[in-house]
Amino acid sequence: MALKNVIVAGASGTIGSPIVAALLSSGKFNVSALSRPTSKATFPAGVTIKRADLTSRESLVTALSGQDVVICTLNDEAAQHQGGLVEAAYEAGVKRYMPNEWASHDMTIEGTPMEEAYEGKRAVVRLLNEKVELAAKEGREFSWTGLNTGVFFDWALYAAFLDITLPPTNSAKIWDSGNSKFAATNLSTVGRAVVTILTTAEEKTRNKQVEVESFTTTQNEIVAILEKVTGAKWNVEKTSSEQELAAAEANLEKGEFLEAYYIWVKAWIFSGKVGSKLVNAKDGNELLSVEAESLEDVIGKVVRGESF
Repeated sequence: MALKNVIVAGASGTIGSPIVAALLSSGKFNVSALSRPTSKATFPAGVTIKRADLTSRESLVTALSGQDVVICTLNDEAAQHQGGLVEAAYEAGVKRYMPNEWASHDMTIEGTPMEEAYEGKRAVVRLLNEKVELAAKEGREFSWTGLNTGVFFDWALYAAFLDITLPPTNSAKIWDSGNSKFAATNLSTVGRAVVTILTTAEEKTRNKQVEVESFTTTQNEIVAILEKVTGAKWNVEKTSSEQELAAAEANLEKGEFLEAYYIWVKAWIFSGKVGSKLVNAKDGNELLSVEAESLEDVIGKVVRGESF
């Protein structure tokens, strides 16, 4: 099944932008961006803008008509509308849907509202499977693929999301031992993996979650490499998961849900749990031709501001 027309919801965001870039670079797709009517976001040359209200089924169906693929990269706040986007995609005749599964399908931390947050993601996958069954009964094409990538590594370094800052600040807040391993993937690698899913691996990736990674690392390893490639020392402070989760609780009590949410995400990343290490990434890398990357080379390029 040839997939030619691809629309990205959240195309100007952290993960949407590199996916759009990879789709355009491949030369294999007609690429559109799903954008709110009032949005002022800009997109690269070659991207068609389709305006729609995420809360309006009619508006979404009109925007998605003629599309073969919908890729959802909506931010955490907008992703609450993903169920409606799936319904509209099916009604519009879309053939493949890629849900907002990018980091991991499950980041639950016991004793936090993360279970509720990720139940929403699981509900979307259940809805997608219902649509797959319905499509089979109706004799039409519909499938989905979730891509789990772990931490967006290059973005996380630039944004200090891993509690490690780049020069000239040179600081790190190390959680617990700092030796808990977690999977990470560079944004450009995510984009190339998406292209492979929609082309050579289209059939083998139907109706499943696929895991990929650039590498597995730890906070301590990242700091050591930063010191090696820069010749400078990092100012390191220690913290514990308990301290950070208490801070998240304080955020929540003040109504600062997103601030708390991102602490919970980091607590999961640094937990050492199986999901944070993407145990099936080796199979996914092979399926999608994702090659191993050198952590030291990547960190060096990030420090020097080089693209990759």
